[in-house]
Amino acid sequence: MINNNKLQSVKFLWLGPWHSDKALYGRKAVNQAASAWSRGLLHGLSQAGCDIRVCTHCREQYWPNGEIWPGHGGDFDRVFPLNYIKYVNLPGIRRASLIRAYRRMVAREITDFKPDVVLSYNLYSYHCCISDIVVDAGVKWIPVILDQDDPQRDNWQKFLRDSQGASAYVILSYWGYINCPSKLPILHLDGGVEKWRGSEEQQTNIKTVVYSGQYNDRYGGLDVLFRIFKAVKTQECQFVLTGKDPKDELRHYIPYEKRAQYLGFLKEEELDKIYGTASVFINPRPPDVSDNKMIFPSKLLKYLSYGKPVVSTWTDGLAPEFKKILLCSESVADYVNQTASLVDQALAMPRNEQKILCARTRNWVESGRTWKAQAQRLVDWLNTAVCSG
Repeated sequence: MINNNKLQSVKFLWLGPWHSDKALYGRKAVNQAASAWSRGLLHGLSQAGCDIRVCTHCREQYWPNGEIWPGHGGDFDRVFPLNYIKYVNLPGIRRASLIRAYRRMVAREITDFKPDVVLSYNLYSYHCCISDIVVDAGVKWIPVILDQDDPQRDNWQKFLRDSQGASAYVILSYWGYINCPSKLPILHLDGGVEKWRGSEEQQTNIKTVVYSGQYNDRYGGLDVLFRIFKAVKTQECQFVLTGKDPKDELRHYIPYEKRAQYLGFLKEEELDKIYGTASVFINPRPPDVSDNKMIFPSKLLKYLSYGKPVVSTWTDGLAPEFKKILLCSESVADYVNQTASLVDQALAMPRNEQKILCARTRNWVESGRTWKAQAQRLVDWLNTAVCSG
């Protein structure tokens, strides 16, 4: 049990993504959003005085598109003590290989590190398999649910079965937080930012609409994104796209939208320059995809930290407070045209309105949306709701 008199000395074992920049830029299967969210939380917990250790593996495409035995020292961030798993990356074998390796590693870490809490990224089988080891050791296991297939399809049965043995949940999706039928403690924690990066001064005369993220039609909304672009009436603007496109999907769209340009997957300092000079950010996640109700689009917080207008579709994973900060289309039937109209409005926003929006967003971010503040919320919740009995 965590002692309430030692609030800042919680020992966390993290099971989840922990890739280096080298892996982030060089491996197609490494997800930028997952890496950024994991880094934000763990660095925030460290700032809150917690002790962190990491157990992870290198995400990789199945062989022969990826390595058969993936994972090298340079693939992982070394800011915290870390152990990484080597596994057989073959269809039909990978899952069992990961499960065996994680069970061995977690058993060893419980003996050596003696964590208070094991945090695991999503309900992957190779994370859930350690529940009996953790429970037998008297350690709290808390799954952190970043994304999940629509649990209503089977009335949450798989979700509850996979998380059997958990002590509590951290859920990013607001819909998931209010609808989860479990009686265990649940913390709604959708994310944070390192710091406020905004400025009230527009840094360029070129109007740019920026999107960063995954490029697929189902979740990321690539087809929706270009339908929105087509419907935007402002001609004197640029649509700037960044991020990984491992399946080369953008080649089917870019030639048909003269205002769009794809800059590829950028380093953080390059991305900061693009964001700093953006006029508008856009999040086109389709609201009519049922799985999106269990997903929080974490890039929204990064966008908001720059103080620019952020235009977004409305999906159920968003908390109500975002309605005060985002420019949202709440229509499901006509969200493409409504979102495009909001982009036009944001591009034409008068300077005084931009300053008001920037100030309101800054107050919202700095009043509790930094990772340090969010991590402290997690620690306080652990002591009051999970480990107090």
